[in-house]
Amino acid sequence: MRLVWAMLLWASAAAASEASIALHDLPGTNGEWQEGVAVIPAPRAQVHHWLTDYARWPRRFPDIGWSTVLPDDDRGRHVIRFTSHIVDAMITVHEAVQPDLLVFEGTAPYTHTQGRIYLVDLGDGTTRVIMQSSAEVHGFWKIFATKGLKRDRGFKVTRSHLQALYDLATRGDRALDLTRGR
Repeated sequence: MRLVWAMLLWASAAAASEASIALHDLPGTNGEWQEGVAVIPAPRAQVHHWLTDYARWPRRFPDIGWSTVLPDDDRGRHVIRFTSHIVDAMITVHEAVQPDLLVFEGTAPYTHTQGRIYLVDLGDGTTRVIMQSSAEVHGFWKIFATKGLKRDRGFKVTRSHLQALYDLATRGDRALDLTRGR
C-alpha cells in the first residue's frame, strides 16, 4: 500500500511540474507557422528578463548548448549566436526587444527562421507567453526538410522553451542548475 501511495504522490508531483502548453499551427499559415501558448506563474518583467538574459540561456533552456552575445546590429537589434540541441545547429538570431514583444530573425546553415514572442501580463502575477515561429530551409537540405519535420522541430523547441520558463518560475535558477548538473 505504501508503494502505491508513493507512486501516486510521485505522479501528482510530476504532473504539477509540467506546464500546460498548447501547441498548434498558426491559423491561416497553411502549417508554415507554429504557435505555443502557456501561462507562466511569474510577472511579465521576470519572464522578459529570462528570455533576454542571453548569456544565461544555456543554464536556463535545456535546448541551448552555448550562447554568445554579439554587438547589436545596425537596426539596434540584439544579436545572439547559440547552438540548439533540438535543431542540431548553430544559429545567429537578431532580436528586437520591447517589454511585451520580442521579434526575432535568425540564420543557420541552409535555414532562415523568424518569430515573435508575446508576453501578456494577466494582472495576477502571471504571464501568458505566446511563441510563434517559422523556418525555411534552402539548398540541398530542402529535400529532407519536409513540412512535417519543420513542424515537429518547431513544436519541440517551443515546448522545451515554454517548459523551461515554467520551471524557472516554479523552481528557480539555482534548482535548475542542480538538476542540470551545472
